[in-house]
This record gives sequence, structure tokens and C-alpha cells, in this order.
Amino acid sequence: NYWLWDFINKEVALYIVDKKRGSEVPIETLGKQEGKIGVTDRFSAYNILVEETGISQQICWANLLRNSNDLAENYPEAKYVHKRMKYIYAKAKEGKIEKEKLLHWIDLIRQRGRSFKSMNTKKFLRSICVNHREDLFRFVDNPEVDSTNNRAERGLRHAVVIRKISNGSRSKDGAETTANLLSVLQ
Repeated sequence: NYWLWDFINKEVALYIVDKKRGSEVPIETLGKQEGKIGVTDRFSAYNILVEETGISQQICWANLLRNSNDLAENYPEAKYVHKRMKYIYAKAKEGKIEKEKLLHWIDLIRQRGRSFKSMNTKKFLRSICVNHREDLFRFVDNPEVDSTNNRAERGLRHAVVIRKISNGSRSKDGAETTANLLSVLQ
């Protein structure tokens, strides 16, 4: 089994097939990225990428809202979190609220979350409100930054269709050829 990585922005698409799923692949691929911003889905490898390359993260709001919705379906107290996250994101997208106010609303969710009983909800809040607090609203300051990683998700769609039709690659060379062709076509 190999992993397909996609690195996509408005101008370039690069697909890489690798056995590793850790931070080594994006670190080797991207190198130093001081001053650049990558949109990520909170996969732990990206935290190491930030430390090693200097890239900043914008956490994908589509993933955040999906995660908070999943929590809300299983834990009644998480319904408040999901509702507030949807509201905050909508206000952030409007562009009429200052980043400091948005972060204050995130802090209020964290304060209320201290009384929650669900460890899964608390873990989610710690990730969002503490670990990735500064990574939530980079898109507010910079209109070139997307608020979601939908570009990368859409980029993977072609590879998924190819995999389903062909039942996957039969060899590493075949997988690499597919990745090279996808890089050119995208």
C-alpha cells in the first residue's frame, strides 16, 4: 500500500506516491517555506511540517465543520460547539468582523467547553481553541488564502476515480506514472 499526496495551488499541481504517511514527504517536497501558508486538515504530520519548514497553516473549515457536526450527532453538548463554529465561520467569510473578535468567540467556546463531559468534545476543543487557535483565520488577513482545502480534495477526486476503475496500480512504477500524469494534467 502506498499513499498519494497532492500539493496544489492556483498554478501548480504535484502528485507524489510514497509508502510514508508521515511528515517526511511534505518536508522533502516543500523544503523551506517561510512566509507561505498551507491549508491543512489537522493531520498531525502537518504540525511537524510547520516546525521544520516555517510554513504557516490555515486549518480547513470544511473539515472543522464536518468534525464538529459528527461530534454534535454523538454528544448533545457538542451541538453548541457546532452551532457556534458555523456562525463564526459565516461571519469570518463575510469579512466584516475583525480577526480579534473572531478569536474572542473561539475563546468563549473553549471556556464553555471546560464544563463538558465528553472527552472527544474536549479533545476537539483543545485542538481548535488552543493548539490551532492562530491557524483558524489566516484567510481573513490574506484573501489569497482559501478557508478550506477543497482544492486539494477536488484534486484527489481524479485519482480516486482512476483507482476505482482500475482496482489500483499493480506496481510502484504504475502508481508513479499515474502520479506524474495527474501532475501534468492538473
